[in-house]
Amino acid sequence: MSQHTPAVATENSFVIGNQAGASFRSDLNEALMALATNNSLATAPGVTADTDAYAYMWWVDTDAPATLYMRNGANDGWMTVGNTTYPFLGLAPSHFFRLNSDLLLAGSLSAQSIFGVGCSLLASTIYEFEMVAMLKCDPNATSVNVSIGFDCSSAPNNFHYQYIVTWDEDPGSTIGATPDGMGFLSTTAATQLTASIANDYFNIQAKGTISVNSATTFTPQVTFSSATPVFTTNAGSYIKLRPIGAAGSNTNVGGWS
Repeated sequence: MSQHTPAVATENSFVIGNQAGASFRSDLNEALMALATNNSLATAPGVTADTDAYAYMWWVDTDAPATLYMRNGANDGWMTVGNTTYPFLGLAPSHFFRLNSDLLLAGSLSAQSIFGVGCSLLASTIYEFEMVAMLKCDPNATSVNVSIGFDCSSAPNNFHYQYIVTWDEDPGSTIGATPDGMGFLSTTAATQLTASIANDYFNIQAKGTISVNSATTFTPQVTFSSATPVFTTNAGSYIKLRPIGAAGSNTNVGGWS
């Protein structure tokens, strides 16, 4: 970890002044080391009289949490790039999927994908997620239980989510009282959310976090207690996941202490 302080004081950083051979080599090596370590120190280049900042320069602030910055084009400030302790600097890809048209589900007692798709999650990463799924079958004369679960190719380190579920025969009705069902779960296994009831519409909302040690696929699933009637996932239903930190410890974004 270093920054370049020119051996010839009248020169700018990363400018090698005229000097004797051994001094020149030492000065050059220090400049190269500063480049190799992205000018990593607890103070920014340009703060002291011995160093300079340049447009588009990299700097790693070694204070915890270590953060990577880039100098802006006007050379008058630093732009935050990411936390060096997080995978991909905390810039791992977010996932968002929204149905543009109704998705016909299978008439089956087996678990099936709510959206018809799953996504790939990176190893050693914690994600927050949010899902809103409207399941509809109009009309529905059969009492049916609805369960949701999340299929993962590798078991997560931990998984916690809150759910709210409502059901009705009229999707345009306003709920004036408490939701039909709500709770907090810590399992990916299929869990029954509704009472056995014959209704046309089931609206499921879920949000929480998933921590994975190994790379995994993540597929939201629904299971019905009856193979008939056949439901669809309504257009506009969606799920989103966003990486928020490294797995294995409390997640600290923003310098909580």
